[in-house]
Amino acid sequence: MLSAQTVAPDTIKIIDTPVPAVGQGQVLVKMLAVGICASDSQVYHGKHKYAKFPLIQGHEGIGMVQETGLGVTHVKKGDRVTLQQQLSCGVCYSCRRNRHNVCQTLKGIGIMADGLFTEYFLSPAWNIIPVPDSFSLDKGMLIEPTSVGVNSARTGKLQPGEKVVIIGAGIIGNLTAQACLALGAADVLISDIAPKKLEVARQNGIRHCVDTGNQDLKEAVIKAFGEPADSVYECAGVEATVHQAIDVVKNSGKVVIVSNFKAPITLEIPAFQRREITIHSVMATVKDTSLEAIDLLHRDIIGIDGVISARFPLEKMQEAYQYIDDNPTTTMKVAIDIAST
Repeated sequence: MLSAQTVAPDTIKIIDTPVPAVGQGQVLVKMLAVGICASDSQVYHGKHKYAKFPLIQGHEGIGMVQETGLGVTHVKKGDRVTLQQQLSCGVCYSCRRNRHNVCQTLKGIGIMADGLFTEYFLSPAWNIIPVPDSFSLDKGMLIEPTSVGVNSARTGKLQPGEKVVIIGAGIIGNLTAQACLALGAADVLISDIAPKKLEVARQNGIRHCVDTGNQDLKEAVIKAFGEPADSVYECAGVEATVHQAIDVVKNSGKVVIVSNFKAPITLEIPAFQRREITIHSVMATVKDTSLEAIDLLHRDIIGIDGVISARFPLEKMQEAYQYIDDNPTTTMKVAIDIAST
């Protein structure tokens, strides 16, 4: 089987290895399509502190069950499935509370363990989640980032009727904005400095799309809502936008940190302490929010219009990363097509 293995920063080698044998409690998945995540780009460029080379990346995928091991009953050969991205212990404090995303011995698929940029992936049965047969490959590939959006809203304790600001209109910001609307927000405003990304948000039902390259965010929030935001989801991942989030949230409001920050930031404690602003942090997804994401995508409550920016075959992974680097303000999601059904 062919796999795209990152062997060093900015260097991918296509390797050919035997298809793994399936053991008890395991599922062999024929990968169909896998998305490139921002964290994948971070790993590829050698800037992720937990990733070590050589590594097969990829954690946003849809596949088809090829074979099941003894004891696996919830899926069968031919089923379409997605994969929960965490390899977790199942017994630590966090896992017992269904927060396997912060397992004490967590290994993220495609980051700390080999991932989905491969023709066949051998997975523990627990990580396998069935998806409707009617799902397109694009919808299936977007389950994981949609689940991040749902998990962000749930972890941020979104309440019905809230007026929400999303800072950052990349794929996670866009899907978080839609998830907040789907889960009861009264209104959502999304901001970015990339007009193309804001247009994708507008296509998928976000009314207030603000280009902060030429418009002040605080003024835009007051104009849209008549008051500061009840909660702000930081999805841009730079220090300035964290301060921006604190600036536009109301007293006793919430700031939800969704981004994967590449470096430490400086935060002035009194800036939120004296206003009783609550800060929530989000780590990826959990299985419950993956199931919720599948439901929202299946019912077209969350849309994916304009989300796929480009497609590449597995053998062209290096070119796919170069495309992302060359088009940072217009790229939403790059798809890697591995096999057809």
